[in-house]
Amino acid sequence: MYRIIITHLQNRTAQVLEYPKLGQCLESFKEICDSQGYAYEWNDELPTAGGVGHDYRIEVFVNL
Repeated sequence: MYRIIITHLQNRTAQVLEYPKLGQCLESFKEICDSQGYAYEWNDELPTAGGVGHDYRIEVFVNL
């Protein structure tokens, strides 16, 4: 299972989206980043976006 975790940094809440396939997860991640106007970067093997200086942090995780 693959997860996207969207953390709202102001109020410290999080939304978790789950996907059975990595391709689906990455496609959704890109769409979310594009809708927020966030550039993303690859840390190790998985992408992240936002964080310090943004309203949200968006991360992909693998849940084995």
